[in-house]
Amino acid sequence: MPRTLQMLRGNAANKPFLADGQMYLEKDTKTLVIQNNSEEIRLADSTQIESLQSGLSSTNQTLGSIGTNVATLNSTVSNLPIANKYSGSLSTIGWTPSGSEYYFDVTIPAMTATMGPLLMPQELNQTQKDNWNTLLRVESASGYCRVYGSQVFTTSVPIYIYY
Repeated sequence: MPRTLQMLRGNAANKPFLADGQMYLEKDTKTLVIQNNSEEIRLADSTQIESLQSGLSSTNQTLGSIGTNVATLNSTVSNLPIANKYSGSLSTIGWTPSGSEYYFDVTIPAMTATMGPLLMPQELNQTQKDNWNTLLRVESASGYCRVYGSQVFTTSVPIYIYY
């Protein structure tokens, strides 16, 4: 059964109260926040994300190993809970209607249903940003990652999926 990863996003000043285990992407600071009981775990800042995006050039390049509570990375990038990177795009074709939503399956042979993928955009123009902002959630499954949105994309959006 696929796992659903809900991702709230917005500016740091508008971050809502997070329940235990809930995540929030601060778009202005490019920081991923995970609520852990009464503590916020901040996983990345803009320098780390930009370094990660520009420093990795090949699909599924190994970054390190994931520990129980903390990721130990064999890289200059630290504190990111990922082991592999997929580079691709969400295109304008291949979206499947599902109720009031649409989904797009990204084939990643090494993906399993127990992984929690992190979907990140590559550099986007305004039309691509408008499409990106219609995404709702990401689910992992055996051999693929399913991306849900409120509409079919009108332009291809380049992405990274960290898992």
